[in-house]
Amino acid sequence: MNNGRKIPFKVIDDGMACVLIPIEMDEDTTLDGFFETLKSQGIIFGIDKATLDSIFASSERSRDPVIIARGVPAAPGMDARIIQCYRNPDPDLQSLDDFRSMVKLAKKDEVLAVKLKATQGVPGRTVYGDTILSSAGQDLEFSAGKNILQRYYEDKIEFSAFKEGIVRMGPGSIQIESLHLIDHDINLSSGNLNLDSSVFINGDITPSYKVSAAGSVSIAGSLVKAEVTARNDVNIFKRVSGGSRVISGGRIFVSAAVHSLLHASGDVVIENDVVHTEIVSGGRVIIGDGHGSISAGEIRAVESIIVGDVGTPLGSQPRLILGMVSSLTELESSLNDKDSRINHIKNMMIQYRRGESVEDWTFRHLQTRLETLENERDDLVECIRKLNATAQIPSALRKVVINGKVSRGSKILIGNSEYIVPRDTQGVAYFLNESTGDIQCDRTDKECEGGE
Repeated sequence: MNNGRKIPFKVIDDGMACVLIPIEMDEDTTLDGFFETLKSQGIIFGIDKATLDSIFASSERSRDPVIIARGVPAAPGMDARIIQCYRNPDPDLQSLDDFRSMVKLAKKDEVLAVKLKATQGVPGRTVYGDTILSSAGQDLEFSAGKNILQRYYEDKIEFSAFKEGIVRMGPGSIQIESLHLIDHDINLSSGNLNLDSSVFINGDITPSYKVSAAGSVSIAGSLVKAEVTARNDVNIFKRVSGGSRVISGGRIFVSAAVHSLLHASGDVVIENDVVHTEIVSGGRVIIGDGHGSISAGEIRAVESIIVGDVGTPLGSQPRLILGMVSSLTELESSLNDKDSRINHIKNMMIQYRRGESVEDWTFRHLQTRLETLENERDDLVECIRKLNATAQIPSALRKVVINGKVSRGSKILIGNSEYIVPRDTQGVAYFLNESTGDIQCDRTDKECEGGE
């Protein structure tokens, strides 16, 4: 009780602070009596005794408010997070001299990633001593894939390499791909290659030969009228030419491309120039670090195209297309078809186990076919994920960037709109104006006018 005395303080900020105006205290108020008044009003936590000692020791009472008690806010827990313990190769700064700069090669027992676990929050308290509940941090899913060991600690999980190989780290998992090393050309003596691992070939792929890998493919030499297919990245240190085909479920890096086809789910990075080549990318296409040239051919990318010179004064001009490689509806339809075929094969295998008339070689064929379909299904799921992520990118950020000269007659297609460059133009970026549906450029002069 305060025995009729005036209470010269008040609690503010939802109980997180108590403020005193010293001049409003009764003249005969003592420090002990003041503490009793605080207690009678329920203020028992965070009292600043040093500040109160100073106020009561002073002969003058200030008119300025003074905070004499503070609560402690609740501290939320930290969210779980992943720490990558190795440096990513830079997809825009490739080195032809060092294969290890192109991919991350893990050593056995090397720690590649650490998951720091989510923590519990720390409760707070008001000046009344009431507890303020705190929230725990959010967990996240991150799993160990092939050839990864997990070590559990109280506050973290370490992910290390069970064997040497190529590191593949995605949004929710990490794995090690086995690496097959070949120190010769792929030709008549070796035949075609079909591997269930990643491969590094220290040589060329000669005409008419094919390399297929369940992981990534890296080639120190060149491709001439040959074919490479990989579920993950493809790195080719020299030129691709002569009608070669390169199909990648990840990204593609090549030194140069002439009269070829490059098709990647991710980025396509070409160190030098492109001539009469078709490029399809589910991400970006970057030619010559943004300063290389493209003559004729067609480039299609989902996110952006960055190039130096486009087209030539004579001959057919290239087409640069920005937009979805496949529609979401098409991909989802393909996914449903894959699911149906997978279930059909699984049912056939169940019948085999029940003793129905299916030969051993048929069962082995079914197993192989099932594995292939499941891999294709995983690729479709990843494509759909990327497509949904790309749809969130603002249109203004999806651009065709030409740092050099774009020749008259070159075609720019973004979405459903087409723009034919009316005259030679130097240094320009094209993008889609969502409000009008027209393709615009970032130049204000008449060089950007007159397109169809």
